[in-house]
Amino acid sequence: MKLKLIFTFFIIFCLSLTAQEISADDVKEFSSKLNDQIIGTIVDPSTGIKGRGVISIGKKIIFQYDVPNEWYPFDDIKEVVTRNLIESGNTKIYVYGKIDIAYYYFKNDRLIKMVNIDWEDLNFSLGDYIELTNHPKSNGLEFKLKSPLGWEIKEGDGPHIVKKFVSDDAMYLIFINEIEQFYSSKEVVDLFSNDADVRELLEAFGNSSGLTLSNYKIFTIENHPFIYTHGTLKKERMGYEMNGKVHFWISFIEDQLVYFMGSSYSDNDYYTEFFKITNSLKLLNQYY
Repeated sequence: MKLKLIFTFFIIFCLSLTAQEISADDVKEFSSKLNDQIIGTIVDPSTGIKGRGVISIGKKIIFQYDVPNEWYPFDDIKEVVTRNLIESGNTKIYVYGKIDIAYYYFKNDRLIKMVNIDWEDLNFSLGDYIELTNHPKSNGLEFKLKSPLGWEIKEGDGPHIVKKFVSDDAMYLIFINEIEQFYSSKEVVDLFSNDADVRELLEAFGNSSGLTLSNYKIFTIENHPFIYTHGTLKKERMGYEMNGKVHFWISFIEDQLVYFMGSSYSDNDYYTEFFKITNSLKLLNQYY
């Protein structure tokens, strides 16, 4: 319903962006241009929703609509609208400009619904759970986790990478590999309680070319312990050396080595985003 308007807004911004911070006056000017386009326009032919106007308050843009008598907002309208915005791929400019959005719905000139979305909510949000229990690379591990809205979901490269979530400048992957030893949850707790053992494990883990790991912490996710560590990864591409930031959550679950890795070669660190994905993990059978 709103994709065309959002795209128009995005184009206007792109043509006007400079290195300077977007001000409230800029937002007011852009809102005025949008207002000229939206008034009286049927924005959703399937429901008959009509544009009433666009205004701004500070750095908040408010889209206003007139709705038919038979129209009623669904219970999760904010989640649906936020999802549609992110999946449209046109939210970066709101995040860049730190611009909040609101949608006001009027029926017979009476305001019946307000949907307010902070720009932070458009920066990163998780979508639905992805069930991975039956994936052939999961080796029987019963689990699921949420994928980020607007990120591409890809099959993993190689024999042990189950899935990859990819954005413009970040990637998150799920790794599962069968090992020759069985670990109960208690045995993993005992192993991770020994600093020397953990450091030995991370030293072996970080032996891959170009990977340098820093200090570690122990996290509990779904009542199961994970080692969290982070560091840098150097890669060479077309003669240029690239330094990436990496984050790992590592554990043993029964006879599987499991880790979740987030990486980025941009200025952004993405720790918060990677942590949210990892923290959404659900182990469908608790492992003891």
